[in-house]
Formats: sequence, structure tokens, C-alpha cells
Amino acid sequence: EQGRYAWVNRIDPTLAERDVIGQRLDKFVHDDDKPSLWRVVRGALDEGRSGECMIRGYADGQWGVRYWCRASPLPADGDGRPRALLVTRDETAREAARAALERSEARFRKLVHSSPDMIGLIDPTGRIVFGNREPIEEAARLSHGEMMSTYLVESERESVLATRAQVFATGGGAVGHLTSARSDRRWRVQLVPWSDDDGS
Repeated sequence: EQGRYAWVNRIDPTLAERDVIGQRLDKFVHDDDKPSLWRVVRGALDEGRSGECMIRGYADGQWGVRYWCRASPLPADGDGRPRALLVTRDETAREAARAALERSEARFRKLVHSSPDMIGLIDPTGRIVFGNREPIEEAARLSHGEMMSTYLVESERESVLATRAQVFATGGGAVGHLTSARSDRRWRVQLVPWSDDDGS
């Protein structure tokens, strides 16, 4: 009710608990941004409505870190005093991580597209989802990607698809040869398991 910290789930490593608990919410907020913070906090405490704002605050021993904040009303405490939950997210770190990811993806694409080898990414259903050069690049650009099987000659299709299934099932790699059904060219193929961070 008084706009002070009663509980936090994480405290900045440069601070002690006594530096936060019981202190005013705006202690670690830039002076110019305090009105924005209090507007959403009072809205949650006095009017029972949620609100969001952006503020500059303190983190890791420095000022100027950008935070996204959301204040939401909570049920009153045992004495009938209103309470609010204040959630903050470090947008400075989030934006830095996003920029680092974009740089990493750019390096990956530059490396892959400069390779003299044809590189493709195939999902467990056999659909081509990425390619670094024609014709596999064209297949990946289609609305849902073409199936790997459309590039195989009939006589090799069963064995190649069985090898692909084994790679997905065991997580082991495989090396072989196949003939393109679209050009009659013979290719040496290496299948290597690949997964995203989420395991897909």
C-alpha cells in the first residue's frame, strides 16, 4: 500500500536484501521515470487495474539499464491493505542478447552460403526447410518446402529414406551416394543429425 518492496525473487548482486526490502519502489529508478512507475503502481493499488511502463533503473552496479515494468493488482492482505505485483524485465540485456543472436545467425548464413558444398536442412518428415544453393535452396523457399523424396530416383528412394529415418532415430550420422531424379547427377551425401536449442 505504501509502495515499498515487501518481497523480491532476485536481488541485484551488488546489493544486500536490507538495501531493497522495505525500501520505496522508486529507489532504484531514474528520477525522470519515477512518475511513470508510480502511475502504473497506483493504478494497480488504488483502481485494481494492470498497467505497463518503461523505466531506466539500476542493475549490476550501474544506472541507465532499461526495464519493462508491469504492475498488477493482488488480493488485499490480512489487514485489508491493497497489494500489487510488480514484474520487471531487463530490456537492455534482452536487446543485447537479441543483437548477439542476429550477429550469430548472420555469421552462420555467410559461412553456409559461401560453402562449395550443397547444404540442406531436412525435418523428420523429409521436408526440406533450408538450402544454401540451387536446387535445394529453391525447394526450401516453397511455401511448405518440398519433400526430399522428390529428388530421389525410384531405385534408390527406399534405401535413402531408410537411412534418413535411421539418422533421426539413432542420432548418428551416415554417408552415402544418391542420383538426382531431376538432373541424373550423382551426389555424395552426408547426413548429420541437427537439433535446435529446444530439441526440435
